[in-house]
Amino acid sequence: GIVGYSNGTTTQVSTSGSVSMNGSGNSGGGIAGYQTGGSVSKAVSTANVSGASTSAVGGIVGTAAGANAISDCYATGAISGTNIVGGIIGNMSNGTLSRSYFRGTASATGTTTNDGGIAGSNSGGTRVNNIWNATVCTTCSVVGNGITGTRTSAMQNIGSYLNNNFDFSTIWGFPSSGSGYPFLKWENPSEN
Repeated sequence: GIVGYSNGTTTQVSTSGSVSMNGSGNSGGGIAGYQTGGSVSKAVSTANVSGASTSAVGGIVGTAAGANAISDCYATGAISGTNIVGGIIGNMSNGTLSRSYFRGTASATGTTTNDGGIAGSNSGGTRVNNIWNATVCTTCSVVGNGITGTRTSAMQNIGSYLNNNFDFSTIWGFPSSGSGYPFLKWENPSEN
């Protein structure tokens, strides 16, 4: 992604194409591999994120540990790894995750697999108001408080996001056609 290890602030960034982890190891993400403390906000990844021998792979963050805050992010790619694979975070052991969505696929290929539309492992931390496309990610099985899987038609309806307290005044935008997926206002100022 953009950052391998971070305890600082990452905001208004994006990745596309592909992010690959070579060799065996832990923690890879579309934006940050390992986030311990600090924050990631208003980040988007359309990248396919993969780690053939990697655990804790996420569309935005591989591992979220420490007192971190991840908010107002989305990912759309194909996320894959050995185990503990999530649409937004691979392994969430601490911190908070809020108002984020995922509409790609997440798949764990190892013998002990955890794959989730939002997080591959919810061993700690707090998740609030996050949604993922269960029509697209049919293998995503990890669920919990603050994580809602829903169908494509609901994902393309602004009401689903308003119900989850997404801020369309200052942070998020929605296609002027009235149907589609939210974007971050900094990405597409002409639509605001």
